Amino acid sequence: MKTEVLLRSIGKINDELIADAESEANTKRKPGWAKLGTMAACLALVLCTGIATHAIRSNATAGTFTMDVNPSVEYTIAKSGAVKSIRSLNSDAENALSDVALGKQSVETALTRTVAAYEACGYMENGEATVLISFDSRLDANAELKASLSAEIQQALEQTDAVGTLVFHSELTENAEVAKIAEEFHVSLGRADWILTAANKTGLPTDEVARMSLDELLKFQEVSGISSVCVSKFISLEEAKKIALKDAKLDELTQKIVFTREELSRNQGKPCYLLEFYTGTNQYFYQIDAKSGSIIYAGKYITLSEAKKIALDDAGCEDKVSFTEETLVSGGIKTPYYRLVFADAKTQWTYRIDAVLGTVLEKQQKEIVATDFISLEEAKEIALKDAGLDEATQKIVFTREELNRNSGKPCYILEFYTAKKQYSYKVDAKNGSIMEAYHFILLADAKKIALDDAGVSEKVTFTEETLVAGGSLVMEQAAKKGVRIYPVDSEHSAIFQCLQGNRREQLHKIILTASGGPFFGKTRQELEHVTVADALNHPNWSMGNKITIDSATLMNKGLEFIEAKWLFDLTPEQIEIVVHRQSVVHSAVEYQDCSVIAQMGVPDMKIPIQYALLYPERLPCPTKHLSLTDYGTLTFEKPDMETFSCLKTAIAAITTGDTAPCIVNGANEVAVAAFLSGKIRFLDIGALAQKAMEMIPATKIETYEDVMRADTKAREFVRNTIA
Repeated sequence: MKTEVLLRSIGKINDELIADAESEANTKRKPGWAKLGTMAACLALVLCTGIATHAIRSNATAGTFTMDVNPSVEYTIAKSGAVKSIRSLNSDAENALSDVALGKQSVETALTRTVAAYEACGYMENGEATVLISFDSRLDANAELKASLSAEIQQALEQTDAVGTLVFHSELTENAEVAKIAEEFHVSLGRADWILTAANKTGLPTDEVARMSLDELLKFQEVSGISSVCVSKFISLEEAKKIALKDAKLDELTQKIVFTREELSRNQGKPCYLLEFYTGTNQYFYQIDAKSGSIIYAGKYITLSEAKKIALDDAGCEDKVSFTEETLVSGGIKTPYYRLVFADAKTQWTYRIDAVLGTVLEKQQKEIVATDFISLEEAKEIALKDAGLDEATQKIVFTREELNRNSGKPCYILEFYTAKKQYSYKVDAKNGSIMEAYHFILLADAKKIALDDAGVSEKVTFTEETLVAGGSLVMEQAAKKGVRIYPVDSEHSAIFQCLQGNRREQLHKIILTASGGPFFGKTRQELEHVTVADALNHPNWSMGNKITIDSATLMNKGLEFIEAKWLFDLTPEQIEIVVHRQSVVHSAVEYQDCSVIAQMGVPDMKIPIQYALLYPERLPCPTKHLSLTDYGTLTFEKPDMETFSCLKTAIAAITTGDTAPCIVNGANEVAVAAFLSGKIRFLDIGALAQKAMEMIPATKIETYEDVMRADTKAREFVRNTIA
């Protein structure tokens, strides 16, 4: 047998080895003793080749598995169980792994390096990440290798602090639709399969579902082929809370305890829970080690009165002082403290008082330069005299005492209240003249005035959409009576907050955000058979039935559009609506220099309500702190005003003006009630509101009666049309 034939029969040999063998065959025949050497060499060659063949077979591809977080990565596995290569499926993974070795390595090494890279890029942190592992059909069919890999993967991920839940997904079948989704969104087949399942169950567009987190997608998956393993070594949030409450000697069963902060964070690189809570009398701050459950830091806040006494004692103040700032700063992992600013006639002090220990962290003192300004006390006396109030006989509480400027002129801004009224004054700091004065009556008094003026004595119903129906009258009377209107709705409160500290004439436009309701992305055909239960299933907010239906039709955003026009004295062209599904950005203001200022927060009405009640003060609010990393992605899209015609109709109404908004509002209220009672279909709401505006002529609003006549006509029109 020729050497070449022998070599090729043994197995796959590289070209260099074959060339060497051919060269040997072409040499002159050797003596007999050399034949033994040649035979030995051939035997050795056979043995070496066998070893090489085994190595080649061990390195042969056994299959692939993918790991999804947000980045998606594919690992090619050899029959030996080692990782042959790593391939990024999307740009997130490619960027994160740009400096990671992608060659042959153990599964543990590959996963450890991947997780470390993800942590550095912010894709995995705080021990809460959900990781999806998907095996291809080849690995799924190899039960022994799959079991070995699963154990190795779990063990590797348990060694990190980043992973909270590990999910194995197998039994993937060939599916052209799944493959298309994987290619379009640059994810694994496993995640693509989840996206398809969720899209089919929710009816939402695939691109919207693709933006969901793994945690959200997991909720829609079938039990078959899915196994979930908790690999986090962290104690739970509830366990951390119990540890803190036990240490504070508090019992949730017998005491009212409100948590204002529940956050998994880090303290000097160590994962820990940050907890803040209060009872009726005390506030508490805790840092709990997320692994061991040990208390890193614990403290009970001293009261504001105690902090003020500490500062005054330290300053050695004996004369009467005025506090201009009293703020509890408790955000972050730093020691919470009170910031206090106060002054007497000659000196101003600024203090930071440790809110737990009661120690002075920082203090500043400066002499007040004499000016030709009147004093704060003189300004207060001027305001009280104008208001007809006497501190000696009445309880008066000042909520704002501030030296500021009004159109460039120095003035004192004073806000105060009694048991019956609230007051707001601007007093010229030079001559003591009153620049602005507002007296706010109580709601009950306002209602009585309105009823008396209308000559109504019988039982009446107060409607919600006052500004919508008669905005011109409301704003005219507010200006006439010197009444300030503070918005409570989250969007209008956001606009109001974004306007603070800026001149009104610098405004270019406002941007109202909308959640889009439960039917965002649907076509009119898909909305033909919407049920009441479907329409009441709002994605972000818990509201009454009427408002929730308005949100589903987008009429609520149309009404807010009208209210914003009156509240902020805008033209319809100065108002833009965008759909923001996450309800984190509550609205924004764009100024002439193209700067955009937005107000953000968790979707919780306690925030805007508290701001309206306490304005301009900002105090701790019993709600969750906003963590942008919890959301990952914030999206903004244009509303579909053809499908959701209510929004288009409302904007057309305020553009028309006069009683048109009142007509649309009255028609909508009757139509919504009819839908809730099963008399009309969902799409009929918008059709009826539009028809009412088209059929009922808009007339000028000069009196309350003009508003009521238009409202009555609209309601009768809809009732007659339905009947």
